[in-house]
Amino acid sequence: MKNREIKFRAWDLQENKFFEPIYQAYIGKLEDLSISFSGEFMMRTFEKPAIHESVFRNRFILNQYTGLKDKNGIEIYEGDILKIKGFNTTWKTKVVFENGGFCIDVEEQEYNRTLIGYLDDEAIIEVIGNIYES
Repeated sequence: MKNREIKFRAWDLQENKFFEPIYQAYIGKLEDLSISFSGEFMMRTFEKPAIHESVFRNRFILNQYTGLKDKNGIEIYEGDILKIKGFNTTWKTKVVFENGGFCIDVEEQEYNRTLIGYLDDEAIIEVIGNIYES
C-alpha cells in the first residue's frame, strides 16, 4: 500500500486568501500557522510566540490534500474545482471529503458522489479553481 502525503492548506476568511506563512523574523515579520494533534490551530507571530485558535475562532477553513495531482502536476485539494474529461463527456465538479474519502460530484451516475481515486485511468483532470475564489 502506497503512503499518501498528508498536507493541508488553510483559507483565511479575514484576508480572503489562502494562508501563506511569513518567515522573516530577522526583520520583524513572522507569521506561521500550525495544527496540533488534536486538530486545533496555533498561530505564531513575531509579537506573540503562540496564539490559540480561540483568539481567532472561525478565521481559517482547512483543506486536505488528496494525494493526487492534475494533468499539469498541480496538487488536488478538498475544495478544488476540477474539469474532468472522460466517460465520453467533460464536466466541472468540486472535490469534497465525505464518508472517509475524497469524492467528486458525478451527476450522470446513479449515486451523485464517486471516490476521486476511482476515476478511469483515461480521465484527464485539471484544477481550474476552488470554491473560495470562484
